[in-house]
Amino acid sequence: MFKPSENHEIKSHLSVIMGFSEILINKLKEIDEVPYSLIKYAENIQISASKLTEIIKVEKSKFDDEKKIALQSFKFASDNVILVVDDNVMVQELLKVLFETIGIKIHIAFDGEMGVDLALKLKPDLVIMDIAMPKMDGITAIEKIRSDSQGKSIPIVILSASIEQESGKKLSKVKGLDYLAKPVGFDRLLPVLDKYLKKNQDVIVVTELIKEDIIQLFSELSNIPIYKEDIIFEKLSAIKNIIGNSGNIYVKYIKKIESALDKADEEEFKKLLDEIIHA
Repeated sequence: MFKPSENHEIKSHLSVIMGFSEILINKLKEIDEVPYSLIKYAENIQISASKLTEIIKVEKSKFDDEKKIALQSFKFASDNVILVVDDNVMVQELLKVLFETIGIKIHIAFDGEMGVDLALKLKPDLVIMDIAMPKMDGITAIEKIRSDSQGKSIPIVILSASIEQESGKKLSKVKGLDYLAKPVGFDRLLPVLDKYLKKNQDVIVVTELIKEDIIQLFSELSNIPIYKEDIIFEKLSAIKNIIGNSGNIYVKYIKKIESALDKADEEEFKKLLDEIIHA
């Protein structure tokens, strides 16, 4: 993820590459007996630069959309205390930007030892803990925090680029913790924050963008037979992740739908979905 100024700088460099590539291709074509492979290499450079420019545009657009959703649909209290324990400066900066977007400043620890000290001192609302770090790894740090009476109830989320590889003996010591896979984006971060952080009283404002996503999910539910409860509850869970736990109209409908499922009342189930979709 690049800052706007970095975006502009990178795209400028790519424009220069594409421009010189064009000149090089034309010059090579004017020279007799130039190997075709050399011209092809120059053309590939030009194509690669063009593709990178498009990727940057797409990634910026995706980030802007995610940022818009975060700002408009998740209203976390600004007094939440977050501790990030990670030795990677790029990860620290990324999380700092993501949290600043939702109005929260974070505390940073650069290794496991510092993480334990700050966790017990700050008693944060959430700790985001990397696994592989100098001085003390994340698993050991979690065990030390948990062994202290002050740290038993502190929510901890594991942060790892290779959670599958880490899931052997190490992670078996800290079962039951949520985890975030690197690289972290709003799509992965927000459901975790929604679970642990304090919110403002006006918790959720359902924007038109979010509303479209929710209606689409409810529409998909209407095509699923009521006996396929696993699939229905999976989609309901996805809707809950979008809207959180506020008292808005969708939460009330979800409770009614769950009640209809418990009673195996297909007529009521379909009726509730119809009301939402055509509201």
